[in-house]
Order: sequence, then C-alpha cells, then structure tokens
Amino acid sequence: MKRQPVVSGLNAGDAHATPVRMIVHRILDAVFRTLDTVDAIRARVDNALGRSEDQPPSQWPAVVEDDRAPVDATEIRAAYAPIDLDRWKHAHDEQGAGRPPSPAPGVATKKKSVATTATSKATVKKAAPSKLPTAAKKAAKKAAAKKTISNRKGSVDRQGRDLDSPRATAIAAWIVSSGTAVVTEAADLDGKRTLARVLWALAMAEQAGTADGLTSADTSALLSVAADVEVFSTNVARAFRDEAALFVETSPDGRSKRYALTAAGRARLSEVATH
Repeated sequence: MKRQPVVSGLNAGDAHATPVRMIVHRILDAVFRTLDTVDAIRARVDNALGRSEDQPPSQWPAVVEDDRAPVDATEIRAAYAPIDLDRWKHAHDEQGAGRPPSPAPGVATKKKSVATTATSKATVKKAAPSKLPTAAKKAAKKAAAKKTISNRKGSVDRQGRDLDSPRATAIAAWIVSSGTAVVTEAADLDGKRTLARVLWALAMAEQAGTADGLTSADTSALLSVAADVEVFSTNVARAFRDEAALFVETSPDGRSKRYALTAAGRARLSEVATH
C-alpha cells in the first residue's frame, strides 16, 4: 500500500490560504467593476435628463510651448549696444546741450574712445589751479608777514608806543616838570645808538627816584614818551645782556628782569648827546 507524504501544519495552512486569496480578489474585482458600471449608467442618465454638472477646473498647468524655438535677438542687441560717439557729438554741436542719442542697432564695441579719454584728461589738467606761487607772490607774502610781526601788538618786538608802562609815564612827567634835557635821535655811544638811548633812560629813572631801575618794556616806553625815539624792547633787553659793564640786574618786576646803571655807566652819561 502506497503511503501519502505528510504535510506539516504550516505548509498545509499556506496551501489552503492561496485559493482563498484568489477567491477574495475575484470577488473584490467583481464589486469594483459593478460600481464602475453603476457610475457610468448614472452619468448617462444625468446627461439625458440635463442634470450634468460642470467639471471643476483642471489643476494641471497650461500647455507650455516649446522653448527651443528660434528667437529674434535684433531688438535685444540694439538695446544693449553702446553709444555712437561721433553721431552724438555731431548732434550735440548742432543743438547745443542735450543728452546722447539712442545707440545705433548692431554696433558691438566695448572699449571707450581713446580720443575722448585723452580730451577729458587734458580738460581736467587745464582746469586744475597752479600749485606753485610765483616768486613775486612769495616775496610779497614774506614782506607782509614780516610787517605784521613787527607792528602787531602782543609780539615780542614791541615798540614803546605800543607799551603801557605807568613807571615810564611817571618818569616822563618828572622830566617835563624838571626841564631835564632828553637824548637826541642821533646820539650814540661807541657807535651804537641803542646803547646811548638805553643808558640815558636808566639815568633818568635813577634821577627821578626809581632805585631798582627799569625793565626793557619800561625803557622802551620811556624813550617813546619822553624823547620821541622808538627802540624795540627786544633790542633794549639785548643791550642789557651784552653790556654787563654798564648795566646790572636788580630785583625783578614779576617775571620781568630789571636793570640799573653801574658806576661805569653813570660815568659815561656825559658822552650821550642831549638837547
């Protein structure tokens, strides 16, 4: 007796499951086909009765034309073409000021005109002002600066008429009241006019009772007020420093040094011409 092969429980389940799936699939296929047929019949009935509804607008984009079609680029080239400089210059000369004309179609050049660039540089160079003043301007400027420094109040080179010295005013008043002779404009000592004038001024201060002498500003102011001669205060200070045998430093007047006559200076007073 021939024996049949034994099928395990798992294999037997799979063998029975396959026909069941096929049956289920066929039933579902029949149901879907039936539904499609019902929908088609309903649509025909609606169309026959005039109850058909408009279809909603399509969500798909419109048909795009083939972008590989050839394009006429004449207008594009004309829009980006450079300006015809010769034609613009001619129009500018005839009409006066105006803006450049439209570029000529088909002109294709990217480099600037060499002549135009050279003309622009020449114009700028011509319009630039001269940086170097002439020799005459330099000389005039130097002379004006020197004159300003010499006569400007507040400068170190100050004349007696620019100075305010109460001490010199008091001594000048004593000279006038006492009738004392004043130094002449041409008086000199050892060939130096400034030295003679300064020695006379200190002698007048001593005779008027000013024991500690005068500052350079006091001396310059006294010569201007009393003798009508002008000596810069810097020149007076230089005479004080250079002639140590004739002048001696005394107690200062604030930050200004004061000087008086030495015995040798008093002895030489007679050599100074007065009137």
